[in-house]
Amino acid sequence: MALLVSADEIKQTLISQVKQKTGRDLQIDGAVAWSFYPSVGVAIEQARLLNPSGFPDKATLVVGRGRIGVALMPLFSQQIHIDQLELDQPQIHLYQLDDGHTNIDDFLNRFSRPAGSSPPAVTDGEQGQVVSGYQFKVAGILVRDGTLSFTKLATQQTYSLQHLHVKTGLLTPNQPLDIELSTNFLLD
Repeated sequence: MALLVSADEIKQTLISQVKQKTGRDLQIDGAVAWSFYPSVGVAIEQARLLNPSGFPDKATLVVGRGRIGVALMPLFSQQIHIDQLELDQPQIHLYQLDDGHTNIDDFLNRFSRPAGSSPPAVTDGEQGQVVSGYQFKVAGILVRDGTLSFTKLATQQTYSLQHLHVKTGLLTPNQPLDIELSTNFLLD
């Protein structure tokens, strides 16, 4: 597969799809590589998702290294099994304007359901969520040495979680989630 699609093609496709789907700019300054074991996946290094207009000219999300892998065989049965989403040294920077709007409102609005609408169809807890005809399951998320900051721009007050480590179990809609978390809290 690596012979058919170059790393540069993957990078350009990711950048254009993020722009098309979110309206945001994605910058990938590091390597992009395929992985084939233990699952088919892609790894990226030094990626930045920029803030929307009206917010500081910085990134909402910076990832030192990210990896996602998908089990191949379930794809033939209309199932997407993500083995684990791994993020090394992610930095999430949240900003709030004077009027209360944040730099992630566009994402929150995109994924929230309108009032009165039905929740998405879900299957048995072990099967995962149904998305566009595919059963979707995420085995877990692993965050190593992350940072999460929230800045109120009116006062320049910043709250930060530093050295954030998170490990989850299987993500299943409407089911309890196993999670391990450690961090340091800072107030600037």
